[in-house]
Amino acid sequence: MRYRVTVPFTGFLSRLETESSSIILPTGAMLHYLPISNHKPLLGMVRVLWQGREYSIFAKDLHEKCERHVDLGRSLASKGPPGPTLPQTDPQTDP
Repeated sequence: MRYRVTVPFTGFLSRLETESSSIILPTGAMLHYLPISNHKPLLGMVRVLWQGREYSIFAKDLHEKCERHVDLGRSLASKGPPGPTLPQTDPQTDP
């Protein structure tokens, strides 16, 4: 899953088991959610990939400060072409 940052927030870059540094993930950054594996994040955090590096971020920030990004090319390919567009009517002027 991919997410786009809508409000900047702090992410934590893991260098070693005991070291980390923080960075502000900017508006517009595209984050790739990483499923849990052998390297588990701290409680309440999730792992994401940004610019080729793995970060831990608070799950709350992912849900409140990011929006899920859908690749339209993939969506259309899997769902088929869009259906016809119906004309809009105004209930006040149309009987």
